[in-house]
Amino acid sequence: MAEFCLKDLVRRAGREAEFEIASAALHTDEIGNPVYPPARRELAAHGIVCAGKAARLIQRGEYTRWDRIVGMDEANRRDLLRLFPGDPDGRISLLLDGTDHPHPVADPWYTGDFTATWRDVLEGCRALLAAIPDPRTPFNSVPEAFDRWRPRYCNALFDCVANRAALGPGRRSLEIGPGTGQATEFALRTGADCTAIELGANLAAFCARKFARYPNFHLVHGDFATHPFEPASFDLVYSAATIQWIGEEIAYPRCRDLLRPGGTLAMFFTKSDYQTPNPALYADIQKVYDAWYRTATPYTKRFDYEKAGDWGFQAMERREFPFRRVFTADEYVAYIGTHSDHIGLRPECRKPFYGGIRAAIERHGGALEMVGAYILYLWTRGHPESVAVIPSAGRR
Repeated sequence: MAEFCLKDLVRRAGREAEFEIASAALHTDEIGNPVYPPARRELAAHGIVCAGKAARLIQRGEYTRWDRIVGMDEANRRDLLRLFPGDPDGRISLLLDGTDHPHPVADPWYTGDFTATWRDVLEGCRALLAAIPDPRTPFNSVPEAFDRWRPRYCNALFDCVANRAALGPGRRSLEIGPGTGQATEFALRTGADCTAIELGANLAAFCARKFARYPNFHLVHGDFATHPFEPASFDLVYSAATIQWIGEEIAYPRCRDLLRPGGTLAMFFTKSDYQTPNPALYADIQKVYDAWYRTATPYTKRFDYEKAGDWGFQAMERREFPFRRVFTADEYVAYIGTHSDHIGLRPECRKPFYGGIRAAIERHGGALEMVGAYILYLWTRGHPESVAVIPSAGRR
């Protein structure tokens, strides 16, 4: 049950490429048998299919194959420690060890209650996944710098969102990945009931402190893709440059399911350009990138903000709000240091890279001008009786 529960959570989080997940028995009683029918029915009740699974026996040589070897109860732990004496790399744990109240997973062979076992398994799998570093949270290591340098958008954009969603007392909003709250306060000031869900623990703690004075603010430290929000419970779901980390095929259905019919989906991000105002400086900076830009976390995310109609959204509106920023050399270095790919610069490249950027700006007068626009997409969730959801050709 735990194998398929964790696989489902990983799939819904869009993290399948990061994991290999399997299960194996410690005793020979059920080797070759499929998933026990009551367990299969419990999984099916949660939309999880386990067809084709047959029990196999774990082997002594598997210790170094797996980063984590997770048992269900103390009997499992004892058997694992006999199989892998001493657990030299600290790979062995129990599923519920990472929860607020560690205890053995309820064993349905004795209780007959597969629903109680599912609850334990789900809680443990969520805690296990949350404890594994997530590439979607590169900014979690730099909350203070992120708060200082990332764009705060503009009041005109916020007004468009608030007006479209009719935010105010009695209305509910959900912000996806608030970071340190660059786009949070406008919703709070309307008097709406505002929830924000943040995957990064440090960012969540920063955001919770920052807006603690607002009684209408509720911060959830969790995964938007998998957190058990009540369906159709929000009038506005919005993202400020976060939703692209989730992916269209997860994000759009999830937003649709959480919005009330007629509710608003708002997505906005920054499109910036420093080449046009500073062509010679831009050319010099590119030389630094060519020489020293080596990152372990290249940014490869792509998100089509105009595809929401494939998932039951209607009435798209696109707006642009121009901006201009001027940075000193030190400010620009600090700013790009909060970008996900720059956070992952190789250690040996960081000093020459940032030093080269700083020197280039100083040679060109000590300032870098950036122009661009805040791009806003607004969509309305259609009413179920009037919407046919037809995926685009080729979508799998």
